[in-house]
This record gives sequence, C-alpha cells and structure tokens, in this order.
Amino acid sequence: MEITSEQVRQKIRKNWPMMALILLTDPVYYMPKFKDLKEFIRDDLGNEREFVDNLYACEEFSLSFLVALRQKRADDYLNNKLTNTMNWAVGLVFTQSHSKLHYQNIAITEDQGVLLIEPQADKILHAGMVSLEAHYVFM
Repeated sequence: MEITSEQVRQKIRKNWPMMALILLTDPVYYMPKFKDLKEFIRDDLGNEREFVDNLYACEEFSLSFLVALRQKRADDYLNNKLTNTMNWAVGLVFTQSHSKLHYQNIAITEDQGVLLIEPQADKILHAGMVSLEAHYVFM
C-alpha cells in the first residue's frame, strides 16, 4: 500500500509530536505488511555480526539493516520478482531513553502501524508501546 511522504510525517508525529527532524528522500513509499517485514528480518543475517563497542554498534547495525533491505528490493526488481520500485517505509530513528542515546530502525507497516526494530536482536516493538524520546528520522 502506498503512502506519501506527508502521510509518513503525520504517522511519525503522532508518536513523537516534538520530533526535531524528519528527513524523507522519496515522495512516495510502500508500506509493507507486517508478515513481509518479519520475513525480511528473519532472513537478514545482520544480527549475526558481532557487536564491537564504538566500532560496530547500534548505528552500524541500523544502517546495515536499511542498506540490506534496499539492496534486496533492488535485486528482486532486477530479477523480475518485484514490479514496484518504491522503497519500503523503513528508515533510521535516533532515540533517547533517560540519558542513553540509541539508533534503531523504524518501519511503517500497512497492518501494524509504526514499529521500531532492533536489528542486533531481530526485535520488533510497537512505537506507541515504548517510552522513548525520538530526535530524528531518516527514510
């Protein structure tokens, strides 16, 4: 299901009204179904990398997850497994809980709404169910 960048902004601001910055690179995105997102997370091997404090930590896991997702979709398109070239509504979110800063992935799905993804652990959380301050999103 398609979603415009303005609709993406609205969904993000519903969870974090004071979000400082929302950077969206595309005018239109595709909202995956939750089962399709879970399938990608299950198949993605990024969580098997070793955590290395300050060298390969939350931001690198999140960046790698996003790149792997976009590469897979591009490969699927080039191999005629996909007809739509829209990026999924998945990106990066910079969050803070108490004094701890953290990078995660954010996804807007057709059937489960706004989700946060911990790519190191393949963990999915509903954005409305966690108490985090979010500073910016890149999608």
